[in-house]
Amino acid sequence: MRVVVVGLGNAGHTLHLPALAGLSNVQTVGAMDLDTERRTRAVATFKVPVYDDFDTMMRPRSRM
Repeated sequence: MRVVVVGLGNAGHTLHLPALAGLSNVQTVGAMDLDTERRTRAVATFKVPVYDDFDTMMRPRSRM
């Protein structure tokens, strides 16, 4: 299952991303937040692609 996370505040960073990282059948294909520091923290901790715009994150792209 491919999922995205919208919002990388306390819940996104301490609850949602860690829970998703622990699921073998889930691939987090994007995370979105307007705050640059939150995006930087998500990349450093969870190695997920990050975006500052929801529509950009949701645009179709080729699968790897």
